[in-house]
Amino acid sequence: MTDPYLYDGQSPDDHVASCPECGAAIALVEADLAVVPPDRLRAAVLSGARRRRPPAGSVVAALAVPYATQIALMD
Repeated sequence: MTDPYLYDGQSPDDHVASCPECGAAIALVEADLAVVPPDRLRAAVLSGARRRRPPAGSVVAALAVPYATQIALMD
C-alpha cells in the first residue's frame, strides 16, 4: 500500500504529514521503547516455565472404576 496513487501522488511520509486521520492512526501503532524487565520477573517466569506439571490422572482409570462397580453388581 505504499504506491503513490494511494496517497494522491504523494510519498507515504508526505501523506501522513498532511493527513490528520492517517497521522493519528500511525501515532497509535508506533512502537514504544522496549523496557528490560526486572531480574525477579525473569526468574519467576523461567522457574514457572521449567516447573513440571503433575501428571494428569488416567482417563482409563477414571472410567474403569464405575464400570467395574457396575459389572460387580451383575455378578
